[in-house]
This record gives sequence, C-alpha cells and structure tokens, in this order.
Amino acid sequence: MNGMTGTAGPLSTPPHTDIARALGDPTRAAIHDLIRDSSEPVTIAQITERLQLNHNGIRRHLGKLRDAGLILENREIPTGRGRPGLIYTAAPGPEGHSPTEPHTELARLLLRMITTGQDPLTVGREAGRRIATELRPEDTGTGPTRGGRSTPDELATALAAAARRMGFDPKPHTSGKSTEILLRRCPFAAEVEFSPEIICLLHRGIAEGIGDVLRPGATIRLALADPRRGGCRISM
Repeated sequence: MNGMTGTAGPLSTPPHTDIARALGDPTRAAIHDLIRDSSEPVTIAQITERLQLNHNGIRRHLGKLRDAGLILENREIPTGRGRPGLIYTAAPGPEGHSPTEPHTELARLLLRMITTGQDPLTVGREAGRRIATELRPEDTGTGPTRGGRSTPDELATALAAAARRMGFDPKPHTSGKSTEILLRRCPFAAEVEFSPEIICLLHRGIAEGIGDVLRPGATIRLALADPRRGGCRISM
C-alpha cells in the first residue's frame, strides 16, 4: 500500500450541485469510480494506464474532483531524492458514507439528459445496466460463480437492493408467480411534484435496465402513487 502525508483536498461535503457538476462529465465519472473502487491510493500514472487518457487531461479532471470534495489529493511519503508523487483516494462523506447520495445521482442523470439529448427512459435504462453490474452477489441472491440468466426471485432481490440504495425503502412481496416491490417512501417527492414525467421515467428506466442485464426479456412495470405518501410498486 502506498504511504501518504499531508492533505490537499477539502474534507467537508460540498453542495450537491458541485458534486453533480463534477460527475456530470463521463470521463471524470470514470476517474472517480476508479479511485473510489480502489483499495489503495491511486497515482496519475495508474489512471493514465487504466483509462488510456492524456496525462494533462487527467490532472485537470482530478483537480475538479478534488475541488468538489469527491477525492483527496496527497503526496506519497518521501523514499529518496525527488519530489514525492501525488496520490488520490476517495473522500469520505458524513459518518464515513460516500457523498454521492441519491440526489447527487439524480442530478448526474439529469445532466446526462441535457448533455446527450436522450430521453429520461433511455438515460435511466443506461444507468440501470450500470447499477446491475455493480451489485454484489448478496444483493442479487446469486453465488459468486453463478452465471447466466437470473431467476425472478434474484431479479426481485436485485431491484430491491437498488431501490434501497436510492432511498425508496422497498418491501418485496411474492404471491404465486408474481413478485411485487412496494416502495414505502419517495426520496424525490419534491422533484416528482415538479416534473413526474422526467423523475418517474428515469427510475422506471433504471428498473428496466437492471432487468436487461440480470433477466433479459423480463417485463417490469412501475405503478405510481402519491410521492408524498409513498406506495409506488414495481411488479414483474
């Protein structure tokens, strides 16, 4: 593991808009994900090798991620002559949680819509496919060596895990051959009241994108309810 000394990045969590703006760029998002998922501090050379990007461009992206409070920039402990190199780690949020919480992810998806011109369902499905690849075996009910198409129960487990991560407080229920997930709260109630045709379609797309990866061809439905009371239902 690389040693480090000193801290150059801000420790406090910045406003959501700063985080969303920093993660709205796909290249910066990829750099952030690489640093976040690494068990050790990451160097610029490692990022360059992994992502095959321009060295100076990476430095600019790292600066924006650092200024947004998403990563910490430090210097390696000196081991000889020459100036120690820079190393990067993910910045912890309040109580050790990542600052990339549900509203930040929503802002990131909205920025994706603006920059690509894609509709909310398409952007949501794209995000859902990404989320499906990030879920751990315990989130999907599968073993570490399981391959192929997920069962309906495994898909329901994965959808509930993703919904829980987004703050929907899901409660799965199986009756016969049908499975339903009750979303007992809506963390985006204010946003839904302003623009349900965007917010709800994004989340329907996320559910469908997860299905695309784990159980291709599965029919996933989202029944809407009053966002202030919760009660939306995912069925399959």
